[in-house]
Amino acid sequence: MSALNKAQLLAIICVSEPLVLKDVDGIGEIYIKRLTVSDQGEIAKKADANDNVGSGLVMIAHCVCDKDGKRLFADGDIKQLGTMSASHMTALVTAISEVNGFDDKLADIKKN
Repeated sequence: MSALNKAQLLAIICVSEPLVLKDVDGIGEIYIKRLTVSDQGEIAKKADANDNVGSGLVMIAHCVCDKDGKRLFADGDIKQLGTMSASHMTALVTAISEVNGFDDKLADIKKN
């Protein structure tokens, strides 16, 4: 077996399917963007690490998109998103976490 070259490695590690159509409980079908490392960095800059609700709203604004991958919510919409019910926010954040594998990482951490 030989080592991967640059093109082969990039083909494996870069996001190739950026959108997932997901049926979110209590909401319906929405497109969710798979986050890149760059996306996660942008979200981290905008979100307060000590504010789970605020961080969740920023993540929703960045991940919920149309079929072409264009964000449905701009940063200016985050305040309005804050008026949604807690159950809707939980459903959206859970769906985003599932699409991006965050739940798997949490499960692994809890095992250790």
